[in-house]
Amino acid sequence: MGCIKMKQNDSLGLVLAVALGVAPGAGSAAGEMVLALGEQDYFSELPVVLTVTRLPQAVSDVPAAVTVIDRQMIEAAGVADIPSLFRLVAGFQVGHDADARVSVTYHGASDAFARRMQVLVDGRSIYTPITGGVDWVDLPVSLEDIARIEVTRGPNGVAYGANSFLGVINIITFHPSDVQGFSFKTTLGDDDFRKGTLRYGGNSGNLDYRVTVEHREASGFRDYDFDGNGAIDLNDSHRTAAVTLRGDYRATVNDYLSFQLGQSDGPRERGREGQIENPLRWQESNGDFQQLRWKRIRSSAEEVSIQFYRTYQKHADSYLINYPTTVFGPPVILPIDVNNNIETERYNLEFEHSFAPSVDWRMVWGAEARIDRGRAPGYLNSPYTVEHHLYRLFANAEWNSGDRWTANLGALVEHNEFNATRTSPRLAMNYKLNGGRYLRASYTEAFRTPALFEQEADYAARLADDVFIYPAGTVIDQLYYSGGGLKPEHMTSYELGFGGHGAEERVSYEVKLFNEELRDLITLYGDPAQAQGELLPSNYGVFKFTNDGTATIRGIEVQARLQPTEDSLISIAYSHAKAEGRVLENVSPLKYVDMATATPENTLSLLLAHSFPANWRGSIGLYHVTDVKWIGGDTTSYTTADFTLRKQLRGIGAEGSVFFTARDFLGTYFDYINTVYQERRAYFGLELHLQ
Repeated sequence: MGCIKMKQNDSLGLVLAVALGVAPGAGSAAGEMVLALGEQDYFSELPVVLTVTRLPQAVSDVPAAVTVIDRQMIEAAGVADIPSLFRLVAGFQVGHDADARVSVTYHGASDAFARRMQVLVDGRSIYTPITGGVDWVDLPVSLEDIARIEVTRGPNGVAYGANSFLGVINIITFHPSDVQGFSFKTTLGDDDFRKGTLRYGGNSGNLDYRVTVEHREASGFRDYDFDGNGAIDLNDSHRTAAVTLRGDYRATVNDYLSFQLGQSDGPRERGREGQIENPLRWQESNGDFQQLRWKRIRSSAEEVSIQFYRTYQKHADSYLINYPTTVFGPPVILPIDVNNNIETERYNLEFEHSFAPSVDWRMVWGAEARIDRGRAPGYLNSPYTVEHHLYRLFANAEWNSGDRWTANLGALVEHNEFNATRTSPRLAMNYKLNGGRYLRASYTEAFRTPALFEQEADYAARLADDVFIYPAGTVIDQLYYSGGGLKPEHMTSYELGFGGHGAEERVSYEVKLFNEELRDLITLYGDPAQAQGELLPSNYGVFKFTNDGTATIRGIEVQARLQPTEDSLISIAYSHAKAEGRVLENVSPLKYVDMATATPENTLSLLLAHSFPANWRGSIGLYHVTDVKWIGGDTTSYTTADFTLRKQLRGIGAEGSVFFTARDFLGTYFDYINTVYQERRAYFGLELHLQ
């Protein structure tokens, strides 16, 4: 008989807009305004970056490379989902796995879960504690509510702790005061794509609020006959209904209260037609979050804030397999209980204090405590809820000479139950040249804590009932196992940057040279030794996690944005990276993974947008990735392009537009595994805004 193989389906950083009075002479409304920065503000004299140090800083003062995706770029890209936006970021890759799983990573070296990337939404970490990574399909945030996205390209554990390893994505939604009135948008397209968004923004006295309701669904990727042996039924349809509420209340001249609530749910199609071990079925997913933040402005140079949030997510996917076998002699049906249910809950409390001890210095420091609760009976072989506690203390200081030099010094000390206490430091020096140009040199270290499944995996096919002398719960086939004791992954990063920002020329660019040294990489390997008690041992052995991998990634990146006229936009992102090192060289020397193939040597994106007479606007995006061997996926390289044409509607009692988007019109390709293909798709839509 063959083996039974079943498919398996951090770190808070707080993105606080501490622009209210953190610098001497700052206006009291600066922090509220900075969240609403759009294309009209991008080429202002001193564009502001919020994420890197938790202090609002000019791009010439930040200690790391940052890409800002503002609302103008979001609309020009013409995307229907959030992950596709990150193709605009230098060095980023986006991959699509089965079951509608999306991977977003930086410099490759990733599997389908992309565990080395921290993602925040208004200061709330959405990193999944059990499996790691981000569940983009269930993300309770609408693309229409995003004001801007700041992407820190490189480790930033000094500001946001473990799992801010390869980079940090900070999604900042609109302040309610910037989206007053009714907004409606609907999009229809191929693959039964349906998306509708309804939003209302209002105010009552000192309270501004917005409510967004969204429904999105698709039949998934088309079945594709990639090897000429017949098309594979992907069965990856999915639907999501989500509602979010945000309110911002000005209690006094110096006190601000912000609260957010949200919920999402919907079914996800899973399995394959005719596969006994992975039957066709529906997984039910639902989640919710609550977030509260209070901020007090104590002076023009000092503020204090406290934030608390709770998040909850549940995936219900359990079923019974009746597996026929003759391994015991006469034919017998083995009842196998499969429980892929996952339930997680996070409680997070954070205090932050920013102030200016002198004319030349600004500082921010704070503390954070977190409790993660997870329950995954099938994955962990335990019916109990597991708790994981985490504590952080962080500080970042900026020294500005007032003329040429800026220094950034920071450290974060983190204690968690998996990896004891670790410290992530950073030191950076920036030098301003004439004409808005600048130089930067930085050194930083970061860690990635193992996900719960990596640390405590015990996933097996087990009997659901007694069979012969074997009681219920007996292991049929051990699939994944971890003995624990994993060390955190460790990165040391060196970076040189040269950039410029010209408000009059309407151009912003940066060239980055980088050297990243990764150690103790956690990876998966097949152990040929069978687990004790297996009745039907497989030919593949047991998959286990281990710290056995090193890599050095070095190269050059270019991120540039130009607006040669008021009507045009050009965005360029290019990365050339060379990797060396091996994974699994010690435990499985004949099956090691060469890191040189896991990082694409070249990635390029080019976005062009232009406004034409009669209120027409068109854009085209070109995306290219050279050979990359995804960990757990296939080797791929591709070139693709999207096109969007938009007609602005005016004089109808409301503002709006109708639009058409052609995705991947250069032809079919895959970006992760060769059973999930991207094909030409067309989308039509209408959006209206009523004040």
